Amino acid sequence: MTQTNTPANDRLRVTVLGCGGSLGVPVIGNDWGCCNPDNPRNRRSRASIMMEGQGTRLLVDTPPDIRSQLLRENIDRFDALLFTHHHADHTNGLDDLRPVSWKNGKPIDVYAHPETLTDLEARFSYIFKALQNTDEKPLYRPFMSVHHLAATQQIGNLTVQAFEQDHHTCISMGFRVGGFAYSTDLVRLDDNAFRVLEGVDTWIVDCTRREPFPSHAHMDLTLEWIERVKPRRAFLTHMNFTMDYDAIDAETPDHVKPAYDGLSFDVSLSE
Repeated sequence: MTQTNTPANDRLRVTVLGCGGSLGVPVIGNDWGCCNPDNPRNRRSRASIMMEGQGTRLLVDTPPDIRSQLLRENIDRFDALLFTHHHADHTNGLDDLRPVSWKNGKPIDVYAHPETLTDLEARFSYIFKALQNTDEKPLYRPFMSVHHLAATQQIGNLTVQAFEQDHHTCISMGFRVGGFAYSTDLVRLDDNAFRVLEGVDTWIVDCTRREPFPSHAHMDLTLEWIERVKPRRAFLTHMNFTMDYDAIDAETPDHVKPAYDGLSFDVSLSE
């Protein structure tokens, strides 16, 4: 099945496919940490989103849970794939997208930072090139086609502004489309990132845990960024099992909410 409810022409629809940290919630062993297992919003798959507007759909990241996420949301097609960075919790589901390439009848366009593309092409080489049969005739064509992500990237009918983020061990990419921005897996933002974020209406932003951590934003830091950027509303993502939904919701300002798997909202495409 395919999603049939499409946003108005001047709106961008964002669907949170997953908002969990690298291990998800609960972690293996059925360990919920501080999270109440009776609240379904505490069950988190790994972080990913879908953006849809003006007839164009963009998927961001392919976590290990991407198959179940797309099945849950009845999504069987999109126009391009964006990657924030190369870490396993954001890329290891890449192979599961081969049926989308079959349905489209062509390779999926993949946009990412050059370092991310290099890593993906090394780990998933068979996806990016034709597989030769013994008689040198291709057994199948490439499933995906790579593109270096530009600072301003036109993909279909959507314009994506990309900005670098410091993820301690690597660069991650943040994205802005119209009045929406997405920033996961980061611990520092530079002046250029804040410039791109200026005037944003809705921001999904990394908030992995309560306590400081070398590679991810913690709650006090994320709230500091939100106060500086001043979005109309913000949603926290990449949350681990220390981040109980109701507890975080009670502790944050009214315009700041924890995200949850399946959250969907529309935002203006005008900046």
